Amino acid sequence: MKRENKVLLGIAVLLAAVCLGQIWIKHLEKVRMLAEQEAERTAKEDSVVFEDGDVVSGRELWLDFYGTTQAGEPASVRLVRSYSAIEPDDTHYVTREHSYHVRELTFDGEMYAFADGDRAYRYLLCYPDQAAWNPSMAYTSATFYILTNDEDVTPRDIERYETSSLWEGEPLDACTVYAEYVWKEEYQHLHEH
Repeated sequence: MKRENKVLLGIAVLLAAVCLGQIWIKHLEKVRMLAEQEAERTAKEDSVVFEDGDVVSGRELWLDFYGTTQAGEPASVRLVRSYSAIEPDDTHYVTREHSYHVRELTFDGEMYAFADGDRAYRYLLCYPDQAAWNPSMAYTSATFYILTNDEDVTPRDIERYETSSLWEGEPLDACTVYAEYVWKEEYQHLHEH
């Protein structure tokens, strides 16, 4: 075999290997994406599911959990939060990235805790139909459920603590664990699921 033919054969083999490698990488990416989608779908079964801050399923599970725990009975509920990084693109919004997070919230009859955390809370407080405290908020009203060890904490305290560099009090040992929003008309298109 002539030297030129060997070189051409070598180049052809190398190009074939590169092409097969690219095909294999795309296949692995697709398999990974499908596995992530299946894991997310499985996590959402029998769960309270939030997509970009909105409750999209499991509301009854949440209300059952809340009612049971308010009666002092042990209970648990799985919370799945799904987020999409949305960016403007000339004429519309485009989803650039997607992630989700699963947490199990339990109540043992006395304290609330997340299975993956080291903090426990004495109270799960409900604040229904809270008007937005700042006119620049994207919602007009909301119902908040707050985990806390201070039964005097309010949703406004938490929002101010989380969003203001001017917070002058002690750090809050509280978190909003569930919220249902009534969005302003100009923001509703961002919350259609």
